[in-house]
Amino acid sequence: MEAKRRAEGEAPERITEHRWRRVYVAARLELEQRGAWTRLAAEQLEALVRNMAAADKARELAEVTPTLEGSTGQTIANPMYGVATKLDAQALITARTLKLTPDTRGTSATAVPDDGADVDEARPPEELDELAALDELASKRKAKAGGRKR
Repeated sequence: MEAKRRAEGEAPERITEHRWRRVYVAARLELEQRGAWTRLAAEQLEALVRNMAAADKARELAEVTPTLEGSTGQTIANPMYGVATKLDAQALITARTLKLTPDTRGTSATAVPDDGADVDEARPPEELDELAALDELASKRKAKAGGRKR
């Protein structure tokens, strides 16, 4: 509990929304638990969370006006959907680098943690819920990639 309070107190001020601060804290605790918390990891984690927050905001904006009129009068999808997709992709790249996705954390059905233990067993449910945002992003991208023809 003390580690969580410290992580909450040291969360970057630029991450203002409560939801995204919780994601930051949960991911930081995960990294600290593995001994992977460094200055670079701190910078990468802040970028990851800010990208996820920005993608969420872009999606919200796009949903207000899902279609727009293109330059020649045609109906086009709101470009903010594309912005959200690119921000999600960047967040996922960073999450994989930090080993915060199910496959890289060793919590997917096909991956096994190095020490053979279930990494998520000791985590409080609220922290698992916060890391679920990263898990969901990874699942969507994995499903989308699986549907493409090469």
